[in-house]
Amino acid sequence: MRTRYRYSAFASNTPNMTSTLKSEALNTVTLLQKGKVIAYPTETIWGIGCNADNLEAIERIFSIKKREKGKALLVLVDELDTVLKYKPHLNELEKGLLLAPSPTTVILDGIQNFPAALKGTNNSLAFRITQHPFCKAVIQQTKIPLVSTSANISGEKSATCKKELSAAIVNCVDHVVNYVASKPEPGANQLEQKASRIVKVVEGKVITIRA
Repeated sequence: MRTRYRYSAFASNTPNMTSTLKSEALNTVTLLQKGKVIAYPTETIWGIGCNADNLEAIERIFSIKKREKGKALLVLVDELDTVLKYKPHLNELEKGLLLAPSPTTVILDGIQNFPAALKGTNNSLAFRITQHPFCKAVIQQTKIPLVSTSANISGEKSATCKKELSAAIVNCVDHVVNYVASKPEPGANQLEQKASRIVKVVEGKVITIRA
């Protein structure tokens, strides 16, 4: 059974959250629980996402982006303990990369309990611990990792801000998040407006997939 959203949890768990963030997070959580697809800001570029347990919504993302099936997506989580639920035996190098101060996406093998459409070879899935206040607020309430892929048609320019979202994306998603992090909020000083680094640990060495 999926976790039901409780608005009061925001006030108790996230005391520094602004009213704007609370309102937009509340709306977004409701939509995600209904299987909707959203366009939203992250600590890097804008993304398209859905709850990571919803196969129908995941397939819609591939369709919206015109993305080739078989190209794995990544998921955002709110903390390392969430990653450990899906991959209990992380090595220290993988843990360090996941906790890196700059946005770093780590590909992990042998991941279970996610739709196959999300994953690559060897049941691999890419995880990133998000530092964006909106993303963290939403994930903490749904208790489900958030699918994330760049908010663009495959091969076209990524959107670094809401204004750069193409009509093709805006018209196909169910909701475009109306929130921009401001500096007093946690994570706002880490916004980079470029895609995250992607790495994988192979035989004790860090392989950079995307710098």
